[in-house]
Amino acid sequence: HYRGVILGHDPWCTYPAAWRARWLPNRPEAEAQAFYHCLVDERDRPGRQSRYVAEENILPSDLIFPVKAALVDDLLIECKELGGYLPGRKLEDALNRQRAGQEFVI
Repeated sequence: HYRGVILGHDPWCTYPAAWRARWLPNRPEAEAQAFYHCLVDERDRPGRQSRYVAEENILPSDLIFPVKAALVDDLLIECKELGGYLPGRKLEDALNRQRAGQEFVI
């Protein structure tokens, strides 16, 4: 288990077939759920890590803020009033490209 912050999502698993075969073997229903691009808190996993997480594995928490990760300042704007984040310029650009039909890449 680890803490993180969601950066974006896909309405279903869009990763390659080889990835799906390894992580979601014989589970077409798992592929059909939403998947989230998450930045991992470095207190739980050192290094600049992100993960592609199935909706069934997401648990909301108000104990995460603020996230400790090197990429936070590059991608997010801290909003203490919300107890969370707003997208920074790089993340907003990636989300706009995804809305235009491109792959979510930061």
